[in-house]
Amino acid sequence: MKKQCVVVGLALALCGCGDGSDDIFSGVDGSSSSRLTGVYSGSFTDENLSQRSVLGIIEKNSNFWLLYSPSGSSGYAGVMRGRFSLSSNNFNANGIRNYNFDLNTTSTAVLNGSYTAERNLQGNVNNSINQPFNLIYNSELSQDHTGISSLVGRYSGLTTTLLNSVTTTVNIDSSGVISGIVGEQEKCAFAGRVSSENNAPYYKIHLVFTGSAGTNCLIGEQEVDGILLNQIESQSIYIVTENSNQQDAALFIGRKLAD
Repeated sequence: MKKQCVVVGLALALCGCGDGSDDIFSGVDGSSSSRLTGVYSGSFTDENLSQRSVLGIIEKNSNFWLLYSPSGSSGYAGVMRGRFSLSSNNFNANGIRNYNFDLNTTSTAVLNGSYTAERNLQGNVNNSINQPFNLIYNSELSQDHTGISSLVGRYSGLTTTLLNSVTTTVNIDSSGVISGIVGEQEKCAFAGRVSSENNAPYYKIHLVFTGSAGTNCLIGEQEVDGILLNQIESQSIYIVTENSNQQDAALFIGRKLAD
């Protein structure tokens, strides 16, 4: 199936928030925020010196997801997945997994630079001064979510992986159970749960993909973990996951259907 870019109205982003201390965490079991938790909008320069927009989400444990656009265009061309380490007002992330949907490839990347809490992150990609990035904290999108009840409904959109971009329907009920169907001819299903995350702008998500005979079900018959962003104003959700062997990622963007 021919790949398609998903066109969306939201600019891409990263995230930020914190208390100014040097340790990444205060507290245990991931219950407290890192200084970078949130959502940012921005851009970076790729290895061909082309500008790409970025939507990024940094979790409370400093793991992050960076969704980036095609060169000079809107939509999403891939996902970077990694974890930030902080020292004073500097950060770095080594061994980032870069899932490029346009090229159907995975690779590694490095980010390093400086940040101002709840304001911005800026630095370089792959330690190159020719690949700068700048990500601006989005205070509106970084607000805490409003609970599972705001997600309840049926959504329709596209799921994109390294090999496919296919029509998908998603259902979320009031208890956080999520289920859906991927594809139109060789259909496969997934099911799982959405979990609320305290003091965070995102939800945690766990899915199990199950294919029928002869289907690959996008990223194989396996369990995946990721996050969900609820865009209440546009009545849409973003789901991004990575499989356990870090060989593929899946991005779903869908709009809520009328009752």
